[in-house]
Amino acid sequence: MNAQQRPLPTLGQASGRQRPGIVVFCTHGIGDPLVETLMLDYLKRLQADPEAGDVLLFTEEPPGAPVPPDLTRRLAEAGIVWAPLGYNVDAAQWSQRWRNLLRMWRMTRAFALTHRNPWLIGHLSFGGAYAMVVAFLVRARTMVVCFEPHSRYMIELGIWPARSLKAWMMGWLERRQIRFSNALIVPTTAVRDLASSMRRRGSLDLQAITIDVGRACHDRAARTRLRLARGVADDEIVLMYAGKFGGIYHSIDQYMGFMCAVNAADTTVRWCVITQEAEIQRLQRHPLWPRVAERLILVPPVQAAHLHEWLSMGDIGVVAIPPSPSQAYRTPVKTAHYWAAGLPILIPRGVSDDHVIAANEGVGLVVDDLVGIDATALAERMHALLHGDRDHLRQQCMAAARRHRDTGLMVDLLRRLLSV
Repeated sequence: MNAQQRPLPTLGQASGRQRPGIVVFCTHGIGDPLVETLMLDYLKRLQADPEAGDVLLFTEEPPGAPVPPDLTRRLAEAGIVWAPLGYNVDAAQWSQRWRNLLRMWRMTRAFALTHRNPWLIGHLSFGGAYAMVVAFLVRARTMVVCFEPHSRYMIELGIWPARSLKAWMMGWLERRQIRFSNALIVPTTAVRDLASSMRRRGSLDLQAITIDVGRACHDRAARTRLRLARGVADDEIVLMYAGKFGGIYHSIDQYMGFMCAVNAADTTVRWCVITQEAEIQRLQRHPLWPRVAERLILVPPVQAAHLHEWLSMGDIGVVAIPPSPSQAYRTPVKTAHYWAAGLPILIPRGVSDDHVIAANEGVGLVVDDLVGIDATALAERMHALLHGDRDHLRQQCMAAARRHRDTGLMVDLLRRLLSV
């Protein structure tokens, strides 16, 4: 029996409770790259095994999020029941969280009646918080995938007041995830050390968050086409940035200052930023815009399937994360995309394990910070890095992506843990 022929999963009562199953908690929409290209991809690969059980997948959907009309059916054919729950970041958050938690508990309880000893899996620490609370109510095994102590860097960067209810509650739930989950997958050695310092009852595995490296590799034809279309010369160095600004990332003020400093030191540098439309408008309204406009390419969000094409246009991928102490716990997804597209990274020291990999394997440049950088020294280092065999450097970067950040690694680990 293949995946297309398996019985459709159900939530109602049934005798026997013979089929295995897992319940997955995500706090992003199903179209968000953190779900679509990460957790949902992991689940689809697991479900390709005809002996796999059923999946109940919770996501929190923003208002007006587009959904393909046949998505629910296609997921059901793969053995995945999709349970979208509404969540509006601009509305009252606590009431929405409690409402969604109640629905998650009710649907998980019904799912548990028809599936033997199911696993509850939280994606990231917020999803893990939902999983831990529901597991307490239905007495099920729990796993957290890509656990990061999110509250620590939210407090450290001044986004959450240290004494706020949100910070206290999330910190408490994160400690419970570390201590009481049956399986904990952590993305960095710093998180592993933190978890190891606490009394734990479950397994602990280190695996950085992963992407489908095979689909994200360097595209030589796209590089030629896009550079030609955007008027980028062969000898110009394009620094790519794909992501957000502010919050747990460097602000627009900081990034604009960084670009101006490097522009003043090196006239061969160009920039490309892939970000949200609102961020593009903020960049264009910034007082420093006239100083970067001629050398900056702005691109609105692109579909995940085409991101590698745009990244292939570049020469170096920028990780714009402030290097505060808690950033050692983070695992930037963009690093995996940069390496897969053949780009060495520019990363502040102390961010994730990626700064260590960049230095040890020759697939990036490590700096103290983007803010206040010695732009002349950076320009010299960039030219030295890119001066040699560029094809060899791209192959090194893609090999690093396969070695550390390919989804096959995560799926193999999940398959092993779920079989216990």
